[in-house]
Amino acid sequence: MTTLALLALTCVLLGAYVAWLLRDLSKKTAHQKQVEEGRQQRIENHRRDLGILLRCLDEQQVELSEACLRVKLTLNAIQSLGATTPDHEVFERMYLELENHPVGEARNRLQKQERRQWDLKRWEIEGRYRDSLMEEGRQLMQWLQAASLAKNVGETAV
Repeated sequence: MTTLALLALTCVLLGAYVAWLLRDLSKKTAHQKQVEEGRQQRIENHRRDLGILLRCLDEQQVELSEACLRVKLTLNAIQSLGATTPDHEVFERMYLELENHPVGEARNRLQKQERRQWDLKRWEIEGRYRDSLMEEGRQLMQWLQAASLAKNVGETAV
């Protein structure tokens, strides 16, 4: 009789332990799902921002150097979240040439002549990359449109 009671108690305790493990697993799964949804939302936000930047570039509403810096950093942000992006070699090369140029407040603190010298360098770089940057921008826009279409198809299928 004592053995049977011990066996029953062991079964109850094991059952309680299994229930606790299942509840803990359910919480972790829900948390992981929430984290993944947040990551996907951040990727989509960056892709939306990238689309805006690329449209501005295509419509020549932004200087090439400004667009290059912003597009490159936005692509880096997308990649940092684990999403893949197409090659963007032209943006990379131009970014490397521009990354040490003063911007914002640092640029405003320059003397007029210094600022002009930096502008001349920047314009020369923009001139060299103009056509290839515009073409790569159009390719990135096509990739964005295809990614958006694939996402919408996936949502419809689910």
